[in-house]
Amino acid sequence: MKKARHTSVCLALSLLTAVVVFTVSGNPAAHMDTLSDEKVDGQIANSLRQDPFFGNRELAAPARFRLPMYLDALVGASLEDAKGVPSRNFSRSVAVITIVATAGLACSLFGFGTGWLSAIILAISPYFLAYSGLAGTEGDVFAACFVTLALWAYVSYLQSPTPAKWLLAGCMLACAIGTTIFAVYLLVVFWLLSATMYSEPTFKLSRMPNHTARLHRLLRWQLGVISVTFALAVLHRFPPGRMQLDRVLPIVRMAAICGWVALAALWTATVSYVVVVGVLSRSREERFWGMAAFAFCTVFVLMPVHLLDPSIAKELLIKVGTWDGGFPFGSIMSHVRLYSGIFLLKMTIPLGIVAIISIVYGVFNERNDGRWRSIIWAILLFLLLLCSLPNRRSQNLMAIYPLIAIVTAAGLAGITRRVRELRSGPITTLWLLVAAGSVGYLGFESWRAHPNYQQYGADILASRFDWKWLAPNPAAIEISFRRRPMASSR
Repeated sequence: MKKARHTSVCLALSLLTAVVVFTVSGNPAAHMDTLSDEKVDGQIANSLRQDPFFGNRELAAPARFRLPMYLDALVGASLEDAKGVPSRNFSRSVAVITIVATAGLACSLFGFGTGWLSAIILAISPYFLAYSGLAGTEGDVFAACFVTLALWAYVSYLQSPTPAKWLLAGCMLACAIGTTIFAVYLLVVFWLLSATMYSEPTFKLSRMPNHTARLHRLLRWQLGVISVTFALAVLHRFPPGRMQLDRVLPIVRMAAICGWVALAALWTATVSYVVVVGVLSRSREERFWGMAAFAFCTVFVLMPVHLLDPSIAKELLIKVGTWDGGFPFGSIMSHVRLYSGIFLLKMTIPLGIVAIISIVYGVFNERNDGRWRSIIWAILLFLLLLCSLPNRRSQNLMAIYPLIAIVTAAGLAGITRRVRELRSGPITTLWLLVAAGSVGYLGFESWRAHPNYQQYGADILASRFDWKWLAPNPAAIEISFRRRPMASSR
């Protein structure tokens, strides 16, 4: 009861912090015209508002996952005006939820103080403020939100497994994947956590085997409906040359829509069955794979266009097969230069050093202190994934930036605890002043950088740090929303 009260207070203070910071700072992207990815996302959202099943197949970026566009369409936000104010304001609302979720995850792992401090660090970080004001997938704030929520839900489920928490973790995992395909890596994180952490329900499982068999049957039916519906969608999207299109295609289209309706009905029945009956498998392995199957089905229930338009899957397979003309880890030095610079400079150098030290500490200490395990593995595996990609983007770190804020706050809290164990008043006072000064300096730098948060640290990174220890002749790193003009050929 006491822990629940602390969590509630932490969430309330984090919400207040986020609202105050975002009200004072306003939207830093308000002075910017609509960016290219925002335009594409806005067109997709408008098409999904008109046809939520198929959208507009002629739009660009077919491999982009559509959950942010569905949410934009649902709330009525759009990018039809010059600066996309409604959709950008919706992204700011999602950023507030992200800050609260960050506090919740940190509080569940490290306690009240670390939870609130994580929210403060994230809320006043120039990097987070810069990208949280952009709409759709341009700033990746939806990825930051749902990756954090998914990890929080799964950690909460592992701490005390219940059917409701099992469902919530599966739904949040599906939302994370629906925001960015990169969130599939969370399956690896969840599997590792499930395999290495003791997690058993506290209630009796006397009649669970029969209930579990029915649950697995419902999941298999959903997977079967997905297979049949996707086959109909392929037939509708890529019909054979001899088919009488005028007569058959409308029937195939309607059959595919009916397939999605059947999937949604089975999914609803599954959720109702788990909640009402209280189904939870005895085996941790069965619970994990059942959650993975449930999340897979949830992706298609939330985003029917991914099931009914196979061109999205086709484009995604082409990108994976060709790797955009490169090969895995072919540009690893370029990626390391960019992301290490963001780690070190975008949260100010003092807190950047604390973040790096905390990650190193967590890597070597997660065996003895399981609180670090979920955060450290989520950060390291995502960084490994980013470094394997052929292209780099400064906003790619947004998906795990809340986790970086958590390890930074946990590092400050851990050092504070060790200093207090020395029982030296002057040393404790000095360290508290240093820690408070570091967080205050971050707030001062954010205030000084307003509203051009995206430029914060770029001049230092480009002019003072060339990172020659990583690669020969490295190019200066530009972290900006706008490209520099190309030099004349003369």
